[in-house]
Amino acid sequence: MSIYRDLENLDIDVQQAMSRVLANWYMSKSFRYENDFFDWDTGATEWTVTENAATGTQSIEDAAGGVLALLTDDEITDSIDVQKIGEAFKLTTGKPLYFESRFAVNCTAIANPTVVVGLCITDTDLTGGMSDGVYFIKDNGDANLDFAAEKNSAETEKADTGVDLVDNTFVTVGFYFDGSGNVTPYINGVAGTSQSTDVPDDEELCVSFAMLNGEAAANTLRIDYVKVVQNR
Repeated sequence: MSIYRDLENLDIDVQQAMSRVLANWYMSKSFRYENDFFDWDTGATEWTVTENAATGTQSIEDAAGGVLALLTDDEITDSIDVQKIGEAFKLTTGKPLYFESRFAVNCTAIANPTVVVGLCITDTDLTGGMSDGVYFIKDNGDANLDFAAEKNSAETEKADTGVDLVDNTFVTVGFYFDGSGNVTPYINGVAGTSQSTDVPDDEELCVSFAMLNGEAAANTLRIDYVKVVQNR
């Protein structure tokens, strides 16, 4: 029996050693950014926040897993742009990438706000238009969530995902870049139609969130989490 116990202990040791090797291999082959928003730092080392109304706020709400709440002021043109400092991701050939986030919008009428969630070039007015990015956008005037790939201000493949946002209801969005010029959107785990035109492969991008009111009411964009993983 002691021999078998020794073998069992050896097997455990081997498994643990293999796990450490695999973990080190995985870390050497990829890099990632993850944030569950347990805390919030608007300091110069973390995020750039741009608001056109001084009374907007950013705060961590009491919620399991952490939620960042971005609250605008109550004018129709009030907006907020939040971007991670450092453009750390680039859709480069041979470097697959996966982006995912879970968010909700609380507003008087879901058709009114413009919302952007994704990887974008650094810009102080994302809802007003950007030059480069891969992102989900809900335009003013409808509730449907679109997916867009934009390069050098060209956005020829912006497409309706077929999913409409619902007031104060979380949705999980994601996209996969295959390293060969194609990006595929995911809504609540369901794959959409891949895009290959105007994928921004010549600019570094950063994690980005933005909302423009579109109505004379204070609105809230809630972000549960965001994660991005890319091959080195």
